[in-house]
Amino acid sequence: MKNILISVLLAVGGGVVQWCAGEPLGWWPLGFFGLAALWGVSTRASAGAAAWWGFIWGSSYFLLLFDWAASAAHTVLAQIGLAAVEAMFVALVALLWNGASRYRRAAIPLAAVIWVAVEYVRSTWPLGGMPWGSVGYTFVDSPLVRLAPYGSVELVSLVAVGVSIALAQALRSRRKVAIAGAVVVGAGVVGGSVFLPIGAAPSGHLDAAIVQGSVPSPPGPDRALTVTRNHVEAALGVLEKNPDVIFLPESTSDLDFRRDPDAGALIERLTSATDVPILLGSQSYSGNTRLNEYILLVHGKVTATYAKQHPVPFGEYIPWREQIRAITRSVDQVAVDMIAGSDPAAIRVPVGKADVMLATPICFEIADTAVVAEAVRLGAELIVAPTNNATFQGTGEPHQQFAIARFRAIETARSVVQVSTSGITGVIDPRGNVAYSVIDNVPDARVVRVQLADAETFSTRTEPTRVSVTYALGAVGGILAVRALLSKKRRTRQ
Repeated sequence: MKNILISVLLAVGGGVVQWCAGEPLGWWPLGFFGLAALWGVSTRASAGAAAWWGFIWGSSYFLLLFDWAASAAHTVLAQIGLAAVEAMFVALVALLWNGASRYRRAAIPLAAVIWVAVEYVRSTWPLGGMPWGSVGYTFVDSPLVRLAPYGSVELVSLVAVGVSIALAQALRSRRKVAIAGAVVVGAGVVGGSVFLPIGAAPSGHLDAAIVQGSVPSPPGPDRALTVTRNHVEAALGVLEKNPDVIFLPESTSDLDFRRDPDAGALIERLTSATDVPILLGSQSYSGNTRLNEYILLVHGKVTATYAKQHPVPFGEYIPWREQIRAITRSVDQVAVDMIAGSDPAAIRVPVGKADVMLATPICFEIADTAVVAEAVRLGAELIVAPTNNATFQGTGEPHQQFAIARFRAIETARSVVQVSTSGITGVIDPRGNVAYSVIDNVPDARVVRVQLADAETFSTRTEPTRVSVTYALGAVGGILAVRALLSKKRRTRQ
């Protein structure tokens, strides 16, 4: 009974502690203890029990992390279902960690590469994956984030997991010398990261009008037009400050202003008042599908469009719609399924006599390393992340997303402009410092001087190679872990 109680504490408590480490609380030092608890519960029982306790740890963590899923889908089933799917990946990690622990001296590196590989798979599969909650993002306020320009979320996660497991093993030994040694080494690794250079020399600057127009609450029958009107009026109010470009959020016009006369009239009101390039979010519809687009308007004409490559399952489209409808009618709240675009998240904007390339990941795509890195390799000097967080008000999602945006700024050595309908809107410099931010559905429009940069970091330059290395090392770690598990099983039979 005592062992079961300890396992429950490690599994449930460890998941809760891991959630506390990330946003909206942001108590990042707890992340080491959350991961240490997972290692402890994974290696103190049989392989089957380890997988079960790993699932419990993951369920505790993801249920808290995905509070926004219930808000967006209007049913707690979405939150539970998403958490259960993601917890299965933690169960796999726990199972493999059980095997890796049998290698003693090699246990830490094996366990670390296993975590990174499984986390990467979770971020990309199934249905495009769910990178939300990756360990690297948890440490955005820690010195470890300075590893991001050299290996993105994978390297930050690798080091964080290694330090956590070393701490767990020292605590298990109960020897003061071992515990003190682990703390000193861990502090040295984390503290030593402070000396890694981040940021980049500016290649120029841009005076950007950044507009958070707010959304009506409670929503009325003409909600979409009200949102568009709010943003147009807010943008008109800053034209006298002579911006170089105007950034409006995702869902500035949920009605396709190119077809809807009322929405079109509102957008024309803005475009006719200025010659400044305008970027805004809208949707285009074709039959029973739609695209989520970020659109460049120059002199009132559409000159470039980016369509979101990574729609969110169950939020922007419903897979297996008929089967899920038999369980809940909530799926019908997503009446028209969003489909994926195919072009890179990059838009070239004419600014004065020159052009500026922007990376334009939409909403959740800021967490998709490949989407952002591809745009930077194509020459993006600034990341603009349009989002619509109106359905997530009162949840942790806006804070989690802004933390990821800060991580991306440091990783790519690019300024990030996150522009939202309702919050969080803000500007982040290439070192991850927040120039300003606006939350709580407060209308805000201002012109901000934003730094541009053109130097690539090692992380963005090598992203495709890093994916291959992650899979290769993870495969080696997984094979060795399985080998140890099978070897133990054979010895048990004998």
